[in-house]
Parts: sequence; structure tokens; C-alpha cells
Amino acid sequence: MNVTVDHGPLHDWALPEPLNGTDAWMWRISSDPRLPMHVLAIYVLDSVPDWERVRRCFKWCLEKVPRLRQRVLEFPTEIGPATWSPDPEFRLEDHLRCIRLPSPGDRRQLLHTAEWWAGHDLDRARAPWEAVLAEGYEGDKAALILKWHHSFADGIGTVQMLRRLLSSTPEAHQDEDRPFEFEAMARTRLPASAALGQQVQAIATATAQQTRRAAQYFLGQAQTLTRTPMPAAYRPMVNAWTTGQHNQYKLQPGSALLRRRGLGRRFETVEVPVSALRRAAERTGTSTGAVFAAAVLGACHEYHAHFHTEAEALLTAMPVNLRNTGQRGPGNHIGLLLLRGTFGDIDPVARIRAVHKLIKRDGNDLADEMIPMIGAMACWVPGMALRMYAYHMLSKIDLWVSSVPGYSRPCYIAGAEFIEDMTFAPRAGSACNATLVSHGDTSCLALNIDPAAFVDPPRFHRLVREEFAAIFEPEREGNRG
Repeated sequence: MNVTVDHGPLHDWALPEPLNGTDAWMWRISSDPRLPMHVLAIYVLDSVPDWERVRRCFKWCLEKVPRLRQRVLEFPTEIGPATWSPDPEFRLEDHLRCIRLPSPGDRRQLLHTAEWWAGHDLDRARAPWEAVLAEGYEGDKAALILKWHHSFADGIGTVQMLRRLLSSTPEAHQDEDRPFEFEAMARTRLPASAALGQQVQAIATATAQQTRRAAQYFLGQAQTLTRTPMPAAYRPMVNAWTTGQHNQYKLQPGSALLRRRGLGRRFETVEVPVSALRRAAERTGTSTGAVFAAAVLGACHEYHAHFHTEAEALLTAMPVNLRNTGQRGPGNHIGLLLLRGTFGDIDPVARIRAVHKLIKRDGNDLADEMIPMIGAMACWVPGMALRMYAYHMLSKIDLWVSSVPGYSRPCYIAGAEFIEDMTFAPRAGSACNATLVSHGDTSCLALNIDPAAFVDPPRFHRLVREEFAAIFEPEREGNRG
């Protein structure tokens, strides 16, 4: 059966526009090698697709999503807004390549290859993404490895884009051989003076737009304060400053055991059945996010116990989705929750409920009020100062835990089906980022571990698996009974 594919662009990913405050913050801090902000996803394919067909599929996607052919422009001073602008020298060959995995081509070899590639920064003068087709995985399979800068979009926005691009059948004509408009545009070279003028105009437009947005935000907040009491998110900090107790609201360092930071990385994965995750949430009266976070925190507690140390000071960051229902498109629309501690040596059910209670208690004014204010101000902080402050604060976080709904239907590229999704989000100065993404009936937990902090990554990986097993054990006992 032939499937008709819409060749029109995804308009919400089409126009050049300023980076919002969060996107600009991510872009600028990532020039510090200690704070890489790129996401690396490994999509396992059930077969090895034809290379030329893969190239045609990518050309089709580039036609549909003009943002993938845009680069970031900003003033050399890194003060003021940055903006997306078409890359006049864009070439697919600079972003897409094919390799063959070393023998034996197993899971560890695939992850080692991804670790090595993740250690190379993206070219900041080009569109900030790259892709590699890795052949020779487990004999007759392949893996498509994508790396993109987090300033493109948050996890939900990226999944929404890929859902609209990927076919649900192998017959979709995404790879038909036809001329592509962007190739003709790339061959057109503007005079140097005209190209410079376009760049200056783009940045000037971005500056005007972001200035207007910031002014509207702060004017709206001022009007709100004249009509209503002070927002709840601001009260604790104001009260603390007036009473001289502000030190307790500073971000304190987390676990002493995980204090060191390095430039290395270790990738590990844990497969988690979606149905078992949902039943555990129902059994405990919580959410799948709380179950997942509690499993990782429980593993951290056991890891500390192995080294005869306490983990009560462990600091965990959880991204919060701030997108409105039905909101699609690029950019990061996320807030942040901070959780302190691992909740001690308690049983898994009690830990899940404690995490769920904290998430519900803290997921209110902080995400809704403080994050937009930070976003409105971030692009006006000089880049060097932003990086120094960002690392000082972010390196105090021990763990990032985030959960992203993935793909519930089959997905194909160049006739090959995606059968597994491993998404490694940036550590952002922490000791580990744990990201859970669902694909069909299975969720994959991807661990991006700093070996300088977790000096025994295989042990931590094993403990995470054991924590999930302990959470699912009551269900298995009930089935046996």
C-alpha cells in the first residue's frame, strides 16, 4: 500500500526567530566543555537500510523542517538575544555519515561508539545537529544515532516533530528521488557584504522582539502585583532576605560522595516494561514519573551504602513540562523541581509515595512564575558571566531525572523500523542524567553517567535494575499466588 506524504513544511519549525531565554541560556553555557548541552539518541533499526535511501529521507526531512537548516547567530559579545538564521553554506554531507561498528557489534560496542561521538562538540558555525548510520549492529541490524543541541527543543517538542516526520509503514514515499529546493538555495552565494547585512538585520530584529517580550512580561507582573498579593514563589525568598535567613535558600552542594566532576561519560541502559510501570503507579496510587524517579533514587541510596556514606544530601533536578495542551513547535518550555535526599532506607512503595508527594507539593508556583522570569532575563547576562555562574550552580546537582512520552505506533525510516529508542540527555554539570523514553510496549532508561562522580558505573547500573525489580516484585508475587 502506498502512503501519501504531505510535502509541505512544518510551519511551526519554519521561520527564523529569536531563541527564547531558556534556549539562549542553553546555547551560551554549552561553549563551556564542562557543560555540553547536546542530546544523543540511538534508534535501533530492525534491518540495515539502503544508504542512498537514507540520504533521500534526510533531504525530505530537511525540506519539511527548515529549522534543521538554520544556525544560531548572535553578537560576539554574547549580550542580547541570539536568533535562528538560514545557514547559507548548508550541506547534508556535513551532518550525515555512515560507519560500521567494530566487531562484535553488540550493545556495548554501540554504546562505546555513542560515548566517543558524544564527546565531540557540535560545530557552532553550522546547523547544530549531526546523524550517523551505524551498520553491523548485532549482525543484521543497524542504529541511527542522532545528536542535536538542546536549544532546538525540549524532549516533548522533539518527539512531536519526529512523530510528524516518521512514517507508520515502510512504504511511505519519504525517499522519492526528486529535486530539493534547499539544495538550490545552498548553491546560491550572496556577496559578503549582503550576507553580513542579513546577519546584522536578523540579530537586530531578534533584539527588538526579545526586548518587547521582556517588557511585556515584567509589565504584566507589575500589574499583577498591584491587583493581587505577592506570588507564592516569591514570598519565601523575600521573607528570608528581610529576616536575614537567606542562606537557607541558596542551592547547597549535594552528595559528598558524588562531588567530583569530569569530562568523561559512561552510557548504560535499562529496559522497563511500560505495562509494569503503569501497574506499579496504580498499585501505589502515584504516577509513572514518581515510580521511575524513586527507582533511580533508591539505586543512589544503595550505591552510597556500598561506600559506607549517607545520601541524605542528594540533590535531584526534575524538568517540568510547561507547554500548554496541544502546544507544538521548537524551543524549550520547561520548568524545574529540586528534590533533596533519597528518603532513607525505606521500602520501595514508601519511597515512591514520598517522591510523588514532593512532586505534587512543589510543582506549582515555582514552575509557573520563576522560570518565565529567568527566561526573560537570561539573554541579557554576558556569556562569560552566565557560564561561570551556571557551572557553579549546576555542578551542585547530583541527578537529573526526566521522563518523555515516546512513540506508541510503529515508526520507519527508509523502510527500516525503529525498534528501540535510547535517548541520552545532557548531564548539565551533574553526576548523572537518567532519561526514560517509551517506545511501544517498552521504556528505555538511558543513564548518562560521569565516571569521575560514580567511580563504579557498572555497580550503579546494576543497582538501578535491581530497584526496578524490587518495585515490580509484588506484582510477580501476586501473579504466582
